Amino acid sequence: MFTPALLAASIALIGAAQDQNQDPHHAPFNAAGTPFEMLTKLVGEWAMPDADGDGAPDGAVSYRVTSNGYAVVETLFPGTQHEMITMYAFDGEQIVMTHYCAMGNQPRLVGEKKDDRTMHFRFLDGTNIDPETDMYMGELTLTVDGPNRLVHEWKSFAAGQDGGVARFEFTRVK
Repeated sequence: MFTPALLAASIALIGAAQDQNQDPHHAPFNAAGTPFEMLTKLVGEWAMPDADGDGAPDGAVSYRVTSNGYAVVETLFPGTQHEMITMYAFDGEQIVMTHYCAMGNQPRLVGEKKDDRTMHFRFLDGTNIDPETDMYMGELTLTVDGPNRLVHEWKSFAAGQDGGVARFEFTRVK
């Protein structure tokens, strides 16, 4: 049963929520013309080719925009034991990613746009990592080769030494 006080409180909350939507501090982020635009254009599902011939893609990645346009969520190998999440967001003028790795660590990498189709990220710091002794992902190059082809090149490091590059090629799922 609504009492006058409950009704007044409900109206006040609705009004506050509407005011917040009009506050410029809560306006959706428009990535157009920024390096972040490249990441927002990845939104959707992507699959690796069926190289092993079992009739299924050998891997997948998906992207979605979250946090009112200020962040992009990447889900690599969704639904598998090796599923990993990477969050891309601004830190001041830089794009920083945090990679929640299947190795149990969380490297943070800072990105720079190399050209209209390539963004390179390099190790900044991380949690649950000792770069002197642990293995971790220390670099990532994302290359968008047209609207339907995406290449990931993940460079790992082990005890501070180059651990090699893992290359994944994806095609946009229609």
